[in-house]
Amino acid sequence: MNINTRCVLLLIGIPCSGKTKLSQSIRSVSFCEKLSDLLPKFKSLTIWTITYDLFPEINESKTYSNNQYKEVRRNIFNLTSKVVQETPSELSHVAINKFVYSKNQNLSSKQPKRIKVEIQTESHNEEKQNEKIDNEKKPNNKNYHLFIVDDNMQLKSMRKQYARLCVDNGYSFLQIFLNPSLQSAINGDLKRDQKFHVGEATITKMYNELEVTPVNNKLSTWENHLVKIDFNLNEEIIKSNLIQNTIIQTPQTYLKDPFKILFDQQFLSLFLHFWKTKVPGLSKNEQLQITKQKQYERSKTQKNLMHQLDLFLRKEFKKMIIKKKIQPKLLSAHKKIIIKKARIESNSWKLSQEQFFEKFLSQFINFTSSDVNSEKNKTLEK
Repeated sequence: MNINTRCVLLLIGIPCSGKTKLSQSIRSVSFCEKLSDLLPKFKSLTIWTITYDLFPEINESKTYSNNQYKEVRRNIFNLTSKVVQETPSELSHVAINKFVYSKNQNLSSKQPKRIKVEIQTESHNEEKQNEKIDNEKKPNNKNYHLFIVDDNMQLKSMRKQYARLCVDNGYSFLQIFLNPSLQSAINGDLKRDQKFHVGEATITKMYNELEVTPVNNKLSTWENHLVKIDFNLNEEIIKSNLIQNTIIQTPQTYLKDPFKILFDQQFLSLFLHFWKTKVPGLSKNEQLQITKQKQYERSKTQKNLMHQLDLFLRKEFKKMIIKKKIQPKLLSAHKKIIIKKARIESNSWKLSQEQFFEKFLSQFINFTSSDVNSEKNKTLEK
């Protein structure tokens, strides 16, 4: 089977659900050894961990407007996309960790917690040398890459962009949803160092915002590429067999040693199944929604007189600086004055769009330095 060499793994869960602990456990020699036996034609595995909380732009104490926060997340996604597509050999970023595992030698950039110690003997060294020669003779040995994105990812829209990245580039895609009770997460937050506290209000807000669709095997969708680690299910629900792709854990067992779950047979089979399975494209309904949204935004922009006027004035901006040798600061101030006047008149404008542009474009072109100074004086007088 032709398995993809790149897989994007999203960790979903509210703060203090154990995402970082699971991420650290995946970046271990023991798990990499287990995975290397299961992945065909294995040569090496590079694990990239992108931790949103470590980005300087994501600051819990800083209040962003909705648009600012979206812009910050968009920039992080763009950087992550670049890493996934280019896999740079050299990378220095406080929020991105790179760990490389090879069967022949440990190439990790960061020493793992568990180190395998071997007694070196002559026969052992000879076996290793023969194994190395055999591996070199094997054609098409593969360098695998696993990209762990460690974030709350509580909204579907946050995850969909990663699914689209994988669909567009043919990468594998997997989500692991850690689902503790709200109270256990709040209690865990209280045990954190003071500087890492998130706060009960924030955790509760994220818990209520969680958008994780239950797995439905009747539908082919990227949302089904999900493994759920649940701490809340009681025995009656478990026996009903109504849950799909769900692994049951007690909070005490998991948080004490999340490393153990990586060797759970159900977890391993689901993990490999989704790595080997091509992620479905967006559903027809989702594609239709995206198309409609794009068309709406495009028509809204085209109808927006102020936006179109701004584009017209920008084209003339450079010409004005060169022809009239006007200082850019003065010209920029004049442009703001023109836009302000146009905004007032746009509400009651009844003539054509062309006449609207012509009027304010002529005012902009016929500009003199005294125009700006006189406008500034009027503003000061008011």
